[in-house]
Amino acid sequence: MTLAVVDWGIGGLGFYRLFAARHPGVAVVYVSDTGFTPYGKVPRRELAARVDRVLRHVGEMHGAAHAVVACNAASTVLCDLKIVRDGMRVTGVIAPAVAALADAAPARIGVIGGRRTVVSGVYGRALRGAGHHVRQRIAQPLSAHVEAGRLDTPDVRGDVARILAPLRAVEVLVMACTHYPALAPLLAERCPAAALFDPAAATLAHVEREWPLADGGAPHRFLTTGDPEAMRRSARLAFGVGLPSVEAITI
Repeated sequence: MTLAVVDWGIGGLGFYRLFAARHPGVAVVYVSDTGFTPYGKVPRRELAARVDRVLRHVGEMHGAAHAVVACNAASTVLCDLKIVRDGMRVTGVIAPAVAALADAAPARIGVIGGRRTVVSGVYGRALRGAGHHVRQRIAQPLSAHVEAGRLDTPDVRGDVARILAPLRAVEVLVMACTHYPALAPLLAERCPAAALFDPAAATLAHVEREWPLADGGAPHRFLTTGDPEAMRRSARLAFGVGLPSVEAITI
């Protein structure tokens, strides 16, 4: 099989790194769509159309029949994707995360994410329904810091302190943006009593449980609609992932 991993930027590399460590022989095509407007700033219908177009590209050009949309903002529009109705198997990162958290004992949970993710209420509704006390914070600047490779500067520390100030008492902190695990040390400093929850692990468990992961021996490919060198730099600085090469594409 060939697995597509799609994100606006490099955040999905957190999932990719986990997946590749466990399934190095499964072919992966990673797409970073930084040549397009940041997904969190796009109207819902336009975002669904764009994600559809990206997934159709990796399906037709690279043979991917399974895809992980490793972006919380894009995961909020999965039910609108036409390509799912056409047969591609697609999962986002929200549903696996919510399912894993719903099975846990009731707790004080903090959720930090981009504006679209938080305003959609997808985490809050599901987690409150499972008996958790939930408080959410929009953490929009953090993904931009990570995308630029800024992990521990005064500006980053200031933004983290401001965003997490009301969440110091939470027992679980959900990193509802795939970029945020790159800032885990700073998040842990500000919420020292909280267990950090990364949806990437729950997503990997879902993929392993639901899909056949047959080794194909094909090399992993990295594509971007943006700047290949910027992607390689950001991947190295933020996630410690050395990308051998990045191909520029137009979608």
